[in-house]
Amino acid sequence: MKSIVGAADSGNSCTKWAEFRNGLLADYGTWPDLDANINGVASNIRHWKLAGVHPERLLAVKKALESHGKTCEVLSNPTSFGLNLDLEHPDKVGVDRVAAAWGAWLRTGKGRGCVVVDAGTAVTIDYVDESGTFRGGAILPGLDLMLKSLADGTRLLPRLFPTDVSSQSSWPGRSTRKAIVAGALAAQTGAVMALISLARNKNPDIQVFLTGGGGELIGKAISTQFEFVPTLVLEGIAKAGEIAP
Repeated sequence: MKSIVGAADSGNSCTKWAEFRNGLLADYGTWPDLDANINGVASNIRHWKLAGVHPERLLAVKKALESHGKTCEVLSNPTSFGLNLDLEHPDKVGVDRVAAAWGAWLRTGKGRGCVVVDAGTAVTIDYVDESGTFRGGAILPGLDLMLKSLADGTRLLPRLFPTDVSSQSSWPGRSTRKAIVAGALAAQTGAVMALISLARNKNPDIQVFLTGGGGELIGKAISTQFEFVPTLVLEGIAKAGEIAP
């Protein structure tokens, strides 16, 4: 009998979902409009695991799924995934960060360690050591927040969007728009590369994972080996509580 589990991640911008069959990804997408989309996606999935950093959106997803007769397990405790958390306040770390780290750790296996770069509304860069202990990481504004802050905090700089940025953006920018693009991209990729370098000072054999809406762009612009897994957070949610290999 096939094991079918649904996973949903309610983030700051939208809710992402995925279907896993016997632990393998079968389908995934987003829910911009719960009423119009949730029934078609949920038709074959009886049990859902839910997590996220947007409580109101998470509650709406839970209610919508339960209204279609589904059972929902809300993962609100960061310690429920399977990683040891070496943090000052383990109960306050974002469950999306821990979920992504757990998904990466299950792919990495014991004895190696990993860095997880999740490029969404915010960019998180987290470190799991070779023992499977989540050591924390860094949080910085995502690309859209950087671009928005320049427009909001100045009188003359234009409002640009992530779609205006490509991995081929070059410095020096020969116009205001190109200079903004060059600066924002360098800030994103420079932070990622600097923190990966710090992690490799601790463990040269560490594996790097990229995920999130901006992960592909960052991946094209950085000069290091990595694995891009767009559903990494959802993998971690679906496999919360499993035994690591």
